[in-house]
Amino acid sequence: MTCSRNGTRRIFHLGKGYSIKIFDLERVIYRDFGNGYEVEVCRLNTNKKKNVYGTIHIWKDKNRVIRSIMRIPREQIKDRLDEIVSLMPVLEK
Repeated sequence: MTCSRNGTRRIFHLGKGYSIKIFDLERVIYRDFGNGYEVEVCRLNTNKKKNVYGTIHIWKDKNRVIRSIMRIPREQIKDRLDEIVSLMPVLEK
């Protein structure tokens, strides 16, 4: 999983609802759950690094980070996002 030019192709394995957006001049993986919560995965620019660690920020009401999970190995990002999704309050459809 990466946020490089081919990142669009790679985020599809995360599941529905994820997209790549630019925040603070960085490409990030983003998902809005539609219930006031959002998740952002950043620090995954893999230009020449072999061991890449990402950071997941969980936002509430678009204005405050309620949790940050740092130094997650790239291979574990999907599992951590799945955990976050399972802990979300009932999602509005």
